[in-house]
Amino acid sequence: MDDLIKVYHDALHSNASTLGLKINYSIEDIYEDLRDRAAYGLLALCQILPIIVAPPSDLFDLDNIDAEEMKNLKCDDDHPMTKNFKNPQYEKVAGKYLMHMEKIGFLTDAKERMQPIVDAANARKAAEQAGGVEE
Repeated sequence: MDDLIKVYHDALHSNASTLGLKINYSIEDIYEDLRDRAAYGLLALCQILPIIVAPPSDLFDLDNIDAEEMKNLKCDDDHPMTKNFKNPQYEKVAGKYLMHMEKIGFLTDAKERMQPIVDAANARKAAEQAGGVEE
């Protein structure tokens, strides 16, 4: 990923120079922008990438499913969507992207931001188990 970011940075500055523009956009600025938008990348990683790398036989046909089928859908090991997440190509790309997200600090920051939500859910679950909250 670092190599790709360097190539992007160099091309950006080269093209800007060709156009007679002077820009002040460092590699650190690129990393900051990537970090700020990492949540969108995570969504794409989970929702779009499995479809992109899936063989046609493992695609889930959303055009021919009705609401009742969707309601009763079970994502077991034989389900196409489950297979897509186990696809070696998906695992390779997802692993690299997650390592990049860890490197830029997004996963740590996300955990810290999510902790109050996790704490509230755990408190609710404990209260339900103790009989203190009705469902």
